[in-house]
Amino acid sequence: KINKKEDLTPQQVASNIRLVQYLKEKYPTISYLIGHYEYREMEKNKLWLEEDKGYRTQKTDPGKKFMREVRSEVKQLKLKGPNE
Repeated sequence: KINKKEDLTPQQVASNIRLVQYLKEKYPTISYLIGHYEYREMEKNKLWLEEDKGYRTQKTDPGKKFMREVRSEVKQLKLKGPNE
């Protein structure tokens, strides 16, 4: 499903880039960066913990374009995506 409001504003992208950089600096062991819409791709990851199987939903935010832009600007942090 495509996010009809593709995606977020340039200010939101910039704010998220700064937030990811800040969090990685504060918590150096962070190794993943995933968007809401990608969370179910983590189901086979050793980090996955779902205690309420009925809670799984399909999410469309923040959108692929947004995540591409954020990942592009923080690639030096070497954060993994959902399938890594």
